[in-house]
Amino acid sequence: MDILFNVGQAFVMGLIAFTITRWGYVHNIKILLLQGRLNRFQFLIGLIGLTLVVSLFNNLISTLMNNVVILVSYWGVRLLGFLGHTVILSLYYVLYARRVQDFSLHGIVGICWCIFIAFTYPYLPIKSTSAAFMVIIWIVNLALLVIPGTNKANRYGAPAIWPAKRTRR
Repeated sequence: MDILFNVGQAFVMGLIAFTITRWGYVHNIKILLLQGRLNRFQFLIGLIGLTLVVSLFNNLISTLMNNVVILVSYWGVRLLGFLGHTVILSLYYVLYARRVQDFSLHGIVGICWCIFIAFTYPYLPIKSTSAAFMVIIWIVNLALLVIPGTNKANRYGAPAIWPAKRTRR
């Protein structure tokens, strides 16, 4: 029964994160735009930044959970954790969708990868399966970091060239 609750929670989290991402697209919020492409360096910076944010947020939630003494506080911390992870998941959607678009693939492939991680990763009870899953995540991330995107403009825009290449005078 716990697995069904966790899968349902991940499903709701994924839907809310997609709604946040869609809201950002409609209101033209730069950090939530699914349009455009990310090069390997931008993807690396985004991945490191989001990993640090997730780590700090998980430490905050863990500290708050350890200091909870009443039931209302417990559910407040759980709700805070759920909402925080939902916002972070929407940022992961943008990161992976824009990186995948650099390969001329549709951004939904990157969003599906994030959904796969959100649905399966936190709920693996077997340690060896969890380790194998971490290896798969590292292989996919390494592939996204090593394989260059297309050099020419595609239907998602021109190649991302940040940081700008310096020209010699």
